[in-house]
Amino acid sequence: MILVERDAGGERIADIHRMITSLWNESGCSKWCPADASDVMAFIHECRGACGYCAAAYEEDGGRTAGCLLGFIGAVPFNAKHLVAREVVLWVDPPFRGHGIGSILCSDFRRWAKECGADLVSIGATFGFGEEHVKRIADADGFELQETMYLRRA
Repeated sequence: MILVERDAGGERIADIHRMITSLWNESGCSKWCPADASDVMAFIHECRGACGYCAAAYEEDGGRTAGCLLGFIGAVPFNAKHLVAREVVLWVDPPFRGHGIGSILCSDFRRWAKECGADLVSIGATFGFGEEHVKRIADADGFELQETMYLRRA
């Protein structure tokens, strides 16, 4: 059985750090801007703050960390009366993929967002890296496709 621990600490922080670093490097995001260990740790601590979400999925019996989701809540850009919870990192370690862990993390993120007063919840994927998995999770949980982002160097 997989459980979710919000505001994970200790060894799970080290696992979350490793997972974010893996995502950053394997997805190709690192080509856009470098991130070092202190940048990643600062982001983790920001997501553990008052407006952030930092959770790890772990095995009930063995205790191994299986995945993580990090995000935050902020105002909707054109209507500050409404809040949106935005997922920034969703990662499931390769040995645990295909067992619904991403869905478990997204469901907990959505519950957290509602508890915190968010009106909207946003999840996403890096193009060419996992979007088919995120689409399955999003479709199953009632999300609608609303945005596509393009990047280029200034």
